[in-house]
Amino acid sequence: SHLVAAVVARIFNRRTFDSVLATMATPDGIQLLKQSCRSVTDPVWICAISINQHASICGGFGPEPTAGTPAFEAFDRKRRDTVTGSVYPLCKCATTKHFNNDRDLCELNKFDAMMRRLTLAHPIEQIVAVDAKLHLFKRAWCVAELVEARHLRMPQMLIIRDRSCLPRSKAAALRKIRVQDCEASRPEDVAEILAKIPDKDKFNMDLQKLLVDSDSSLLEELLRGLDTDANGDIGAAGASVISALGFI
Repeated sequence: SHLVAAVVARIFNRRTFDSVLATMATPDGIQLLKQSCRSVTDPVWICAISINQHASICGGFGPEPTAGTPAFEAFDRKRRDTVTGSVYPLCKCATTKHFNNDRDLCELNKFDAMMRRLTLAHPIEQIVAVDAKLHLFKRAWCVAELVEARHLRMPQMLIIRDRSCLPRSKAAALRKIRVQDCEASRPEDVAEILAKIPDKDKFNMDLQKLLVDSDSSLLEELLRGLDTDANGDIGAAGASVISALGFI
């Protein structure tokens, strides 16, 4: 729901999505958003939805950490419904799974080629839906896509839940991010991402410059956007997204 709210917030030219999230909480609110966005026809690309999950991860939750460890607690929390507490049911389809050991048929390892293809097809903007604890910046796939978008000169926009999530106070932590320390559900994914980066120190410098260490950083751009953020209730859609890449 947060990712959807962030995309809708961009349509309304907002840098926070808390008001959209509150509007989405009721059937009447959802209808209001539908009516307000009726004139928006531009596509939105979300990797988690756009790739065929049945050809990859639908049959499992990834490697299970050792029971009783913090890693297992995080793993167990993510595989459960946040309302009922029940473990999500796994898909029982017979679709052949393709991972890193089957590079040509695997869909999980082609984010950079996909991003290049989208930029050639039409203008595209990358929307970065940031969680309150900034876990997004610890995920290897997300960090790699952020840097790839900057290299492609793709416009990028951070969108946060509300001003209390403002990452300025966490700028020091962001400066310590190294791609070598980032995580993924599968260790093989981290290894593949690292293998594509010949100069990891330069990559980390580019990442920190992108996030915090320049006047054109995503953090500074977010702060400027918050200063001019639209106020008031949800109304008619403003500037629409030409195309967006969302992060969970």
